[in-house]
Amino acid sequence: LDSVKFATDLVRNLPIQTVNNNHYNNLTPDWSWHDKDMLSLYKSIFVDVVAENHNQGETFFPTEKVTRPIYCKKPFIVHGNKDYLDYLHQMGFRTFHDYWSQNYDGYDQKDRYCAMLQIFAEIGSKSKVELASMLEDMQPILDHNYDLLMDKTYNYDVKKIV
Repeated sequence: LDSVKFATDLVRNLPIQTVNNNHYNNLTPDWSWHDKDMLSLYKSIFVDVVAENHNQGETFFPTEKVTRPIYCKKPFIVHGNKDYLDYLHQMGFRTFHDYWSQNYDGYDQKDRYCAMLQIFAEIGSKSKVELASMLEDMQPILDHNYDLLMDKTYNYDVKKIV
């Protein structure tokens, strides 16, 4: 119930402007890797919570939302379809099971959401020093994912998980 109240309070205050709107007068359909306003936001975050459009059913449809933290070398937690992270693994990307539970990836809907809330609480309880150390320790994963994305050497042949 507390999380629903938080979400309701947040929605009442939307939209939240994070960058100068004049920058977006000539929007293009693709996200620009050179969007300095967007990229600068990543300097002040520890983890990106990626909310994919498809988060029900059996569709695996990674979007620019998951490529942003990869490009910015930040860890991510994905609210997407069940087994989303397993599909990313099939593509060759690495995730962060050594740092927090990724059991949420196998859950549906409400259970996924509740498991993610536990991860957020766990991360939120850490000090800035602990988070900085964790981020430094994650660097090989972050570098690997970045290189895979930029070189486009990821696996395109993803098999359905049953």
